[in-house]
Parts: sequence; structure tokens; C-alpha cells
Amino acid sequence: MNTHTRTIIITSNEPWGDVWFSKHYYAIELAKLGHKVYFLNSPESWEILNFFSLSIRKIPISENLVVVNYQNNFPLRIFKRFFLKINDFINSLKIANIVMERGEIIWWQFDPFRFVDIWFFRNAKRIFHITDPYFEILTNISIAKNADLIVLLLDRYFFQYSSINKNVIIIPHGINKEEFLVNKILIEKLKNEFPDSILFIGSIDDQYNIGLLDKISDGFPTFTLLLIGPEKLKMKNNITVFQKMLQKPNVRWLGQQKTFELKNFISSSLVCIVPYLFNIENQKGSSIKVIHYLAHQKIVVTSIKTGYEHLINEGIYFAENEKEFLNLISNALQNKLVFNKDKINEYLKSINYPNLIDRILKQVNNSK
Repeated sequence: MNTHTRTIIITSNEPWGDVWFSKHYYAIELAKLGHKVYFLNSPESWEILNFFSLSIRKIPISENLVVVNYQNNFPLRIFKRFFLKINDFINSLKIANIVMERGEIIWWQFDPFRFVDIWFFRNAKRIFHITDPYFEILTNISIAKNADLIVLLLDRYFFQYSSINKNVIIIPHGINKEEFLVNKILIEKLKNEFPDSILFIGSIDDQYNIGLLDKISDGFPTFTLLLIGPEKLKMKNNITVFQKMLQKPNVRWLGQQKTFELKNFISSSLVCIVPYLFNIENQKGSSIKVIHYLAHQKIVVTSIKTGYEHLINEGIYFAENEKEFLNLISNALQNKLVFNKDKINEYLKSINYPNLIDRILKQVNNSK
């Protein structure tokens, strides 16, 4: 394990808060390993007073982790390429003024929308960490070319990015040790409040099969269909189906919950589901929630298998249509599906964050 500590600047297009994604876990884990981490939130909404603002706000999270808020000086609604370049210049200056450490610096970029150039960090090693398809984003190729290392979540995009940059590695989603620490008293309480639950966690949007969720609620009336996540539906039919579904006595929707509380809901459930539409496999990344479900030894029934093909029928069960999805839930509830604890545990050990971070840092050190 590489014990050399560094200053690491993480750029994120999702803000620091109660809901965590890969970049939040990496920030926490890097800080725990002794690295000094600056987590850059994406800029707040542009206002006219931003023209004159050089302010930057630091929010300490832990001894080694600081969240940074800043604003763009110029709007990106017009002359986008030009103002993006100017904003990158000014914002990198702002950040350079607060980074007191002058040792080895790594610029770890999860945010694909800004910082094509990092003007005042020319000597920093750059990592472009890609967890979702970014091909439609204006700055994607330029950032990829400027990176010292590209980290991909899926090998699906290896050819495209390796044609842009020779230094590309595949790193799957990780798991942190805190995920395994649950509140047993709270779990029993949740079992009583949401008995025999079929659990869905995620943003409830139009990429999910709302009609399938409705059929699950009808097909398993003595079980609780427990939904956790914000509702972001836009299609009128999906909104109607969802609202009617919430009237059923066995459907409970809790909205968005804090990330660190989700593990107790998972532990209290009987089976976990990932009910995307059946025709979007090639458009989706790999769901980090699946790792958390497996950590609590829950059967996962899913309509996409991306990133977890090697675990199909070992704890993850893939359905190609609604009938198969419903049958797999039924079999899971009857304990007819295999959960290969040895294989799952071996995989979870291989993807703990210290191991993944060590692989990434070794690779970026060797990049030229």
C-alpha cells in the first residue's frame, strides 16, 4: 500500500451533502488515508455580482477534508467556450490561493463540465474519473486529452478513451468499511414499520420502469414495496401511475434519505431491486447501489447487468422482461435463489477503497 500523502483536489458536479456518489466516497477515503483533500463543489447559479467576486468559501468536514464553494465570474449562457476558458483561469487562481500545501498535488476530476485547463496547477498530476457516459458533453474530449490518467468505471468505453489518451485503467465501484456497520436496534424497528420489504433506492425518474413498480405492488400485496429517493418524473403517464401507486396500502415512499442511513434500510429488507427500463442497458453506467445491496447479503433483481456480469446468478439476478423480473422477485422471496457468500465477499474485499485508491495513485505516478 502506498503511504505517501499528497494534496488532492477533487472536482465534483454534485454538491457535498447528505447524498453521496463515488466522488464523495473517494474524498472521505482519501482524507482517512492522510491525504489533504479539497472537494470543489460546482459553481453556484450565476448572478450579476459574480463579475466582481473573487471570494471563495471553505467548509471544514474533517481534519484532512475541506469543501470549497466558489462562483463563476462570467455566465456560460453566451460565448460558452470563451467564457469557460476565462472562468477556468480565474477559478484556478482562486483555488491556488487557498491551497497552502506546496508538495505533490493531484487534480482528481469527476466534473466533466469545467476546468479544461488548470492554469495555476500546471505541475499537478491530472486524473479524469469517468463514472457515466460523457460523450455528449462539450468539454469531455479536451479534458481527456489533458489528463495524465483516465479512470473508467466500465470497459465499455475503453476503446473511445484509449484512442484519445494512452493512460486508461478500469476501476469498478468501491465499498467502504463503514457500510458493514449497522444499527441492529434500528433495523428491527424498520422491519416492524416496513414489514417484508421489497426495496428500491434511487432517483425516481423516467429511466426507471414505473409501470413495473406498479405491477410489483400488485403482484406482491402482502409485502411492502419500499421506495427511497427523490421523485423526478417528467412524463405525464409515469407521474399518473406513480401517484396512483402511492395510494396502495403496501407502497411506502420515503423520499430522499441520508446516504449513511440507507444501510439500515437495506439490512431490514428481503430483496432489493434495480428496475430500469429494459431498453437502456447501453445508455447506463453501473449502479453503485448494487454493491451496497450485496454488502448486506441481499439478493438483487435487476434489469441491467452492466459492470456486474461476473456476479450474475451469484447474488445478482438479471431479467430481460417484466415477467422474468416478477418471477425472480417471487423466487427470491421464497429463498429459491442462490447467494454465493464466498464469491460476493471475495469481490467486496477486492474493491475496498484503500485498494482502489492505491491502484489509481500508482498508475498516475507511472504516467508520463
